[in-house]
Amino acid sequence: MRSPLLAGILAAGALAVGVLAAAGCGNSAPVGKTESSAAESPAEMCGSGAGEANAAGAELAGSDTRKIIAEAQGMELQEIAEKAIRESGGSTFRGIGTDSRAALAMRNFVKYLQTLDPAYSAETEWYTMSVPSAVSALGGDLADGAGAKYSVAILQDMNRVNRELADPSLLDTFIPKTWAEDLGTEPESYRGYLTLMTSVKPFLLNSAGGAVSANCWDFAADSVHLMMADADHETVNRNFLLLLTRDSYAAKLREAFAALDDGTKAVLQPEIDSAAAEASKLGLGEDGRYALAYIRRLLGSADVRDADGPICDTLAGNDAAGASALIAYDTLRAVEESSSKSVKNISVAAYGDGYQGIGGFTYTKNLFVSDRAPLPWTACAFAAWVSATPDGFSAFGRDIGAYAADTAVAHENENTYTLRTGGVNESGEDEFPAKDDRGLSFWETGGNAVAEDLQEIRAAEESCGAWLDGVLGK
Repeated sequence: MRSPLLAGILAAGALAVGVLAAAGCGNSAPVGKTESSAAESPAEMCGSGAGEANAAGAELAGSDTRKIIAEAQGMELQEIAEKAIRESGGSTFRGIGTDSRAALAMRNFVKYLQTLDPAYSAETEWYTMSVPSAVSALGGDLADGAGAKYSVAILQDMNRVNRELADPSLLDTFIPKTWAEDLGTEPESYRGYLTLMTSVKPFLLNSAGGAVSANCWDFAADSVHLMMADADHETVNRNFLLLLTRDSYAAKLREAFAALDDGTKAVLQPEIDSAAAEASKLGLGEDGRYALAYIRRLLGSADVRDADGPICDTLAGNDAAGASALIAYDTLRAVEESSSKSVKNISVAAYGDGYQGIGGFTYTKNLFVSDRAPLPWTACAFAAWVSATPDGFSAFGRDIGAYAADTAVAHENENTYTLRTGGVNESGEDEFPAKDDRGLSFWETGGNAVAEDLQEIRAAEESCGAWLDGVLGK
């Protein structure tokens, strides 16, 4: 069944190329590097937008890269790959983005091309950065014109990218033929980004000491110090907080509040009531006061750190009983089991029986071809292979919490890696229940995850952005 997130993307209309242009900040030199030859590091999970209409219009015209994209969109993968082989043999194929697993995907892509031509060889480099650093590095690279080195980018939080990249229209969208067909359309009829996957950040808990959480308000309690990454680095966290103020999610917070015991409600009610006037001033609905109170309490006791990976490592510790976190689900993959830490200590709050309220949030990762790409055919072939084939997506899909946008790929991925029983060991015991991935459909329904929506984020930014900055201490 097609994901509601993807259905929303499809409804956007006809295909266009280039990201919506917006006024941006200045550029600086690239920072940070993860080459494909280096050991794979935990993903830097950041946010992204879904369903954004691109700005350049339906015709792929203008630059040489866009002319290549227009041609490639009518071709099968092998045809594009054959052109890529002729273009990039003996060269270095470079990309940039926020997911370190792309380094493995690029290495695997070279192996795929070698199945078509055993004599083919190419080097690959992938630069892993946070969203702000990637925007800065991309801006500088795009400004280099013919000297640009990046051919592809995997980006999140398109709201921020569109605001801060000096010329976002220089990021081109290539829509693979089979990817579009999976959505029941054609490349030229699709409008939106090439979404590689949807990721999730759930509320997690170290339950080694018997701690449980049955309600999202538990993570905003005085006694709980929720670990989460700084919103300036993990920019999708800011989007999550903003979206909580929208009517639908504020209502879920009110419903979850109603399920609390009377004693807890009595403690929280004065704060909620005191936020009513503030919510009205910000133009929020009747339930907006619940959102403001929840955000203020959540951030008031939050243990803010640099990145999700180290937080997950701390959460898995035997000495972290009762601790909680809002981090990327797939960071569990990087926990090295030892006598002092284990994924056995971690539970997914929303998986618990009778859990009430919001269980976390989802966000997408989108793949772009640089309009300055030195290897545009290779970039298109990579985009088609990684987004629309199971082998291509395997670098991401072998992990929990990474849901392919192509539903056929997602289905095959589940059959291959059986992630719904990801915690079951060789003896058939469910040794790591937190790794039993329930899939994207769970987060869209039973998990009550906040779903990324660019229009809603922008509306919330306009009404509550300054208020949130105040709470964040910015």
